[in-house]
Amino acid sequence: MSFSESLHDKFDIVHKHALEGRKGGEEFIQLLRERVLLEEAYSKGLDRLGTHPFRVATKGTLSHAIEAMKGDCLNRASQSKSYIDNVTSDLIDPLKDLLNTQRLSIKKMSTEGKRLEKEKLLMQDKIEKSHSKYIKACAECEQLTVQLDQPSSITRSGKLIQKLYTAKQELDSSLIQHVESIDSFNEFYPKYCDTMAMVLEVYQNQEEQRLESMKDALRKLVVYEASYIRNIQYDIDSLAKAMESINPIVDLKEFIDDNVSENPKAFKYVFQPYESNHPSFKGGDSRMFSIKNPFIELSAETKELYKQEIEEIISKSWAGDANKSDLQRFGDIIKYPVCRETFCNSISQRKTPNTTSLSEPGFIQMGELMLLTLNECKNYDDIKSVRSIIYLSQSFHKDTEGPAYQWEYLQTLIKSHSVWSSMEFWERIIQSSIDEDIKNYEDYGIVDGGENEEETGERLKNIVFCQLGAFGHIMVGFEVDTMYAAELVSKYACRYQLPSRDIDTLMATIDKDYKRQDDAFEEPAHEVLRGVPDWLQELEMPVSMKRTNNLILSEGSKKPTVETQLTEQVSQDNKEIEVIGKSSAENEIVEKIEEKE
Repeated sequence: MSFSESLHDKFDIVHKHALEGRKGGEEFIQLLRERVLLEEAYSKGLDRLGTHPFRVATKGTLSHAIEAMKGDCLNRASQSKSYIDNVTSDLIDPLKDLLNTQRLSIKKMSTEGKRLEKEKLLMQDKIEKSHSKYIKACAECEQLTVQLDQPSSITRSGKLIQKLYTAKQELDSSLIQHVESIDSFNEFYPKYCDTMAMVLEVYQNQEEQRLESMKDALRKLVVYEASYIRNIQYDIDSLAKAMESINPIVDLKEFIDDNVSENPKAFKYVFQPYESNHPSFKGGDSRMFSIKNPFIELSAETKELYKQEIEEIISKSWAGDANKSDLQRFGDIIKYPVCRETFCNSISQRKTPNTTSLSEPGFIQMGELMLLTLNECKNYDDIKSVRSIIYLSQSFHKDTEGPAYQWEYLQTLIKSHSVWSSMEFWERIIQSSIDEDIKNYEDYGIVDGGENEEETGERLKNIVFCQLGAFGHIMVGFEVDTMYAAELVSKYACRYQLPSRDIDTLMATIDKDYKRQDDAFEEPAHEVLRGVPDWLQELEMPVSMKRTNNLILSEGSKKPTVETQLTEQVSQDNKEIEVIGKSSAENEIVEKIEEKE
């Protein structure tokens, strides 16, 4: 069985097979190289681990085991390097040299084989073409002969005889060509077979040599792998013996003996204060050190001076007469808490039914003062002042003619401030308002001792509902993103376990396109009459209590009664309702407020 006997006229197939075999040999070499690269990385890692200075673990009897492990790593690294050298020198390099030698030696034979194959194909093609031409000429002569056998005129018979002579000449020519092509091929083919046999023999020899080399390489690889594994097994046996040298009792005893406690178990430290006469320390032996903050700890004289300056600047701005230096001075001192408190108190005192409008210059300058105040509120995390500015900005408007719904409030000048985009500020404002409203009930004595747990929970939900409804409407007015506003209101509604109907009402207040869970629920709009309950007629508001939706009292000012406070608030609320109109959601909020009262 050989290529020359069984594949004597299949040179193209043999050549293609040889190319694929050479490519397979190259892939086999690449596989061995990748294996060597992995082993090199493994060897380097073991060598690095074996030479690492483990200082803490190499103490006591454990040190012998650690050193044995490091030695095992170094031994494995050495074995790995030997394995790499053997595979490279005995497998990869010989195979690589063999493929290069075969590629060079087969080049001449490959060229000769391609030439012979091409010449054979040309002769075969010539035989096929001459045969086709010969068959065609024979068919034409036969057809003309049949036509002559049939009765016809002398003229037509003459033409047929003339065509027959022409066809006979073509037949003789094609016959000669066909016979010559056959003789040429028959003369060429024995030489082709003899030469091609030598070419195919070279291809077969190279194929056998390559396969035997790869087989021998795999056998050697198995031997190297087995030797490598046996050496590792021997090192593991030695490592196991080293592990038995670890003695925890001896190590613990040595550690205890070297570090016996000097103090008894009942030992206690006695505080020794720092001794100093510096005024920052409260006494010569004080434990506390106090830091004086110039922004907070102002003297009484400085506070009064700043209050007067704030009042003067507000008066000028209210009339639209403040200049650039006044605004700059306001920006310098508004960072102090007392100044922000004075600013809010002063504007609150100016809020009366007849003084809620401002001239256009005053409107613009008061908006600038509010923006400067908001800057410092954001810097110093002043939630109280931000909450006051929210309500004050919705109380004063530019003096313009026309109905109330066309008035432009200070809110339009400050709603672009970055503080309104902070959900943290809104969350703290809402929480403080809820907490303050709950405290106001207690301070007024509204809650008596006879209230049960269910009534307390219902009262708390009413308070939360009213606050969330108010702030939902406020956030919409300050152009807070509807998604964030709804998320914040929903968060507090869920926290205080408001019923789903109340949540739908709140969501509808924020988002007019909100789809209620109960689409059938709809009530006609109606006017709500607000008033002061009988139990509030004689009560007065404590000085310490400052509700964000009422006037903020300044020190020394006359304390208005609760009736006056609520009357003014009801008047303002009725104006807002008149401007905004009543949606079904707002009416439900109003009903909740009435229930709370």
